Amino acid sequence: MSNTEFIKVAFLDIDGTVRNKSLMETFVDFLYGLGYISRVVYEGLQAKRVQYKADKDNSDSYEEYVMLVNQTLINAVKGLPLEEVKKLAAQAIAKYRYEDYRYTKRLIEILRTNGYKIIAISGSLEFLVDAFRKFYDFDQSYGHGFSIDEDNVYAATEPITWRDKHLIIHQIIKDNGWEGAQLQSFAVGDTAGDFTMLRSATYPIAINPSKGLVKKMCISATENNKSYYCVVERKDLLYRFVIEPNSTIKDDSVELSDAVLMIDTKRLGIKILDEPNRLKDFKLITD
Repeated sequence: MSNTEFIKVAFLDIDGTVRNKSLMETFVDFLYGLGYISRVVYEGLQAKRVQYKADKDNSDSYEEYVMLVNQTLINAVKGLPLEEVKKLAAQAIAKYRYEDYRYTKRLIEILRTNGYKIIAISGSLEFLVDAFRKFYDFDQSYGHGFSIDEDNVYAATEPITWRDKHLIIHQIIKDNGWEGAQLQSFAVGDTAGDFTMLRSATYPIAINPSKGLVKKMCISATENNKSYYCVVERKDLLYRFVIEPNSTIKDDSVELSDAVLMIDTKRLGIKILDEPNRLKDFKLITD
């Protein structure tokens, strides 16, 4: 590919970025409703969720919960042919579409209108991410690997897609023959696991960012002279702010010079993405 060719691409996390709950959590809910998961197992999982929610500063609690969700899901589909699992996954994706964040859905529409390739990179299992890609008509998707044996026993495998997402982006660039091309890229995520993906993008956007992600963006803003654009969706309002290289960072807070409360939720708070949707200079709405 010519080094003068220009590629427009957007990399999006799904869990907590497009969807309020993770794909695996909603799939577990769906399977429980159909009787694939017992009440005892399901209630034990919910107790674990309450535990990690009460101890958000403890990353071990979260990882233990995610591993339990993963194992619960894998046990629930044990013995089912892959095609049947894929069919159930598609039904779950469609049923829980109301859990999507409005801002991200609008962002996807505008990026697609402006000719961006939309690529999902999610830590959920690949068959769920693939069902999501088909339902939302994304161009490509990458999920956590899994295997299935002759007895239809499933297991999580490589690649692990909830960390080191910049390495997955490098592989995507290679797979698509974009090496040497100029990329104009957006990246959208919500947790510290998405940070390397955001850092590598031309225009990073954090949706309802976690404390861990905010800390990483604050450090990177100063060290790499890079701005990070953040949106918090709460009830029927949107709050947009920017973490800039000159942001004042304290032990327990970040002083922001550019923050806006957006009452019109049809706007994205980013000039190049708002009407008339012409991607020119990247400037933020400040009035």
